[in-house]
Amino acid sequence: MITIVTKHLKAAVTHSAVKDVRYYLNTVCLRITADSRVFLMATDGHRAFIGRIDAPLWSADPVIGPVDLLIPADSVKAAVKTKDELLRLDALPDGRYMLGNTVFAAVDGEFPDISRVVPDTLSGDAGQFNPVYLDDANQSLITWHGNKKHDNYLLQNNGNSSAVMAGDSAFVVVMPMIARLLLTGSTFKSE
Repeated sequence: MITIVTKHLKAAVTHSAVKDVRYYLNTVCLRITADSRVFLMATDGHRAFIGRIDAPLWSADPVIGPVDLLIPADSVKAAVKTKDELLRLDALPDGRYMLGNTVFAAVDGEFPDISRVVPDTLSGDAGQFNPVYLDDANQSLITWHGNKKHDNYLLQNNGNSSAVMAGDSAFVVVMPMIARLLLTGSTFKSE
């Protein structure tokens, strides 16, 4: 069906949910649009990874979308343990799929419309963000682009709205932290 760069899958899976009750978030979504553009996406509800595969390596006739294939995150994690630079994704006759040497059943669900949290404009105003999420965003972009670990991507702030960290063909959207403070006596406590 399609060949995917292994490091692209490694980058995307870092933003999928882990054991979330919203089972469709425990995936990496391979999206093929109506005009045959291919994206890898993942979200845990607090941050989202979106990467565009510019030149997919089709092993047969291209798939015409729109199509979403929800690949279980555990299957992606197992498949990317390879030393191969490319992983082939094939449909099997029994309705399952094979990614590299990992066989999986696609998750039956609807991947969220993460375009709703992608800001149209960025204010540049500072916001409060989970530092772990920012580090994960930076590391995933380094992995996606094959850069050195000491490279850094700039967070494009957007005040109390979602912010973006972007590379050439991939970006991460991070939702801000919202601190709720309660005044108790003469001290503030986080809720």
